[in-house]
Amino acid sequence: MKSTIRKRGKYWHYDNNRKPPGRIRRSLSTPSHAKARQLQKRLDRIYLQNPWDERLLPRKVSIGRHAAEFIEYVYQIKSPSWAARQHSTVRNFLARVPDKDVHEFTPSDIEGYIKKRSEEGMSPNTIRIEMVVVKRLFERAVRDGVVDKNPAGRVELPKARQVRPIRPFSKEEMEIIFRDHFRPGMGKREKAAARNRYPVMATLWYTGLRISDVISMTAEEVDLEAGTYQKHIKKTGRNVLLPIAEPLVEILGPLMPSAGPVFPNYYPGDSVRRSADVIRNLNTQLYAILKRNDIPHGSLHSIRHGFNQELFKMGLGILDRQALLAHAAAGTTQIYTHPDEDLARSYLNRLRID
Repeated sequence: MKSTIRKRGKYWHYDNNRKPPGRIRRSLSTPSHAKARQLQKRLDRIYLQNPWDERLLPRKVSIGRHAAEFIEYVYQIKSPSWAARQHSTVRNFLARVPDKDVHEFTPSDIEGYIKKRSEEGMSPNTIRIEMVVVKRLFERAVRDGVVDKNPAGRVELPKARQVRPIRPFSKEEMEIIFRDHFRPGMGKREKAAARNRYPVMATLWYTGLRISDVISMTAEEVDLEAGTYQKHIKKTGRNVLLPIAEPLVEILGPLMPSAGPVFPNYYPGDSVRRSADVIRNLNTQLYAILKRNDIPHGSLHSIRHGFNQELFKMGLGILDRQALLAHAAAGTTQIYTHPDEDLARSYLNRLRID
């Protein structure tokens, strides 16, 4: 088989599947195609003279250099937000493992990283998500011929905790949550927080949007006179044009700026970390409201589920609800739909035989 070169990320790679001694794969460490062709011819000549020559073996690559090439490759094939999350995981990994060549890594090094993350209080679910990226990092090293086996391939992961199912908020619970923003006896800071938070909660309830899409909403996307909003949904990558409920028009009308973010106090811009911090802060405030009013556990996403559930009770079809929720498939909307036990019980009671 004739040797080949192909570009993976920034650099060209050499691939020779002739025997002996077996498949040879290595990075040529150059972004230039002309230079890569010269190196290919040179390695072919070396192979003809001695197939076991050490110069044919993969070069020694430090974990830092390999991680930089991996991240550059990820930014080429993934969306900026998705690539930024993987970039953050790789940075965390590099900060907690020894600085050595990729081929020197063993499963013990990976287990040490997992142990450190556990000691730092990282949840098992988050560690498992991080390990997906770490495995991809070393899988690429295997594909580039830098290592023979993935040291993260057979590492035992911490057992995932059972995730609490999302409970949809009912209309009655949302009324209590809304009223809590105007309860008497609040201090200045509480009043300011409630004044900023209430329009966000109302937008979540009347649009069914994800919290990340609500806090990034801008005035250019909202047309209160026409009663519509046009939004680019980050998760699905779709642009949607949907109606705005009249109660929300009344709430947003006095607050709507001429341009820029609708909720400037929560606007994350392009920062993934800022978005996560804002969502975490709003969830913490919501937990306090629920505890204060003896409402069972829920989160900001429970509002989106409640939006779907109330429309389902009103008889709105699944395709219409799919459009309002901006789901890519009706199957996702079906997952959001929870059984109405009272309605089901009323039907079951009709089976009674006297």
